[in-house]
Amino acid sequence: MSSVIRGNEDIGLAISSDLARAEAVAAQDKIRLLKQLVMELQQGLDSLNRLPTPAVEHGLDFYHEVSYFEIELIKRALTFVEGHQRKAARLLNLNASTLGSKIKRYQIQIGHPVSPVSGQQNKRAEVATLVEHCN
Repeated sequence: MSSVIRGNEDIGLAISSDLARAEAVAAQDKIRLLKQLVMELQQGLDSLNRLPTPAVEHGLDFYHEVSYFEIELIKRALTFVEGHQRKAARLLNLNASTLGSKIKRYQIQIGHPVSPVSGQQNKRAEVATLVEHCN
């Protein structure tokens, strides 16, 4: 009888182990989906915060506009490659060191860039916090 009990225990352990693996995979899938959702939400937030290009007739600060454009391109690339700087550099056809210096210069953080347009940082900070919690 003891071999029957031991066999039932082994089956119970195997089922528990399979259940634990399945739960772990499900949890990883949920985390992946949450990360994807946060990225999509951030992209939506960023699109809401985009300012229309001002008319040249009214004058504009060329360097400010170029900086803003660079920041947006870098943010999009980093978001697309989930923060991998080398991959983002390849997408932008930049050297990794050039991208790194631009990230440092503009103080861009994954999920929370600092742009020359003030007032957007607080909205982006909330999204960045969500991204950090998912990592």
